[in-house]
Amino acid sequence: MKYKYTILLGILFGVVMNVLWGTVFSSILGMSGIGVGIAFGVAFACGGCLLGYAIDKKNNSKDE
Repeated sequence: MKYKYTILLGILFGVVMNVLWGTVFSSILGMSGIGVGIAFGVAFACGGCLLGYAIDKKNNSKDE
């Protein structure tokens, strides 16, 4: 698997941020805060995928 960290970091960031922001915003906004937490989790998951891609690309360029 060429870009293994891409998927792992994306999933990890997504899950952690869903839990974190879901907890924070649900305590502030109530039940509607869970949707906001999910939105933030998805955004951070995308950021995690980009970060993993950058790490993989850097590691793969050393190997070639």
